[in-house]
Amino acid sequence: MKTAVTMSVKEKKIVKKFEDYLIKMGYRVTTPSGKPSTVRQYLKGVERVINEEGITLFQLKEKISEIVLLYDYGAKSELGHKNNDKIISALKAFHKFFDEKYLK
Repeated sequence: MKTAVTMSVKEKKIVKKFEDYLIKMGYRVTTPSGKPSTVRQYLKGVERVINEEGITLFQLKEKISEIVLLYDYGAKSELGHKNNDKIISALKAFHKFFDEKYLK
C-alpha cells in the first residue's frame, strides 16, 4: 500500500474550493440518512488517485487530462470504474473545475 501524500495549506484550500464548487453544482454532502454523498465521495476519489499515483494535487492538476484517460480507458480503468464510476467521475469533475477556472 502506498503512503498517503500530505497536502500543503495551498492544496487544502484548492480542495475546499473544489468542495464548494461541487456543492454549487448541486451535489450533496450527505444523503438524507446522513451518510456521505457525492461531494465526500468525489473528494475521497481525488485523494485516492493522488495517493495511488504518488503525486501532489498540483501534479494532478497538471496531468489531469492524461490521468482521466488512464482511469477511464487505460491501465487503471478497472479502478476508475469501481463503485459506480466514483473515481473517474471525481476526476472528470476535478478536470471541469479547473477548466472552468473556479480558482479565481
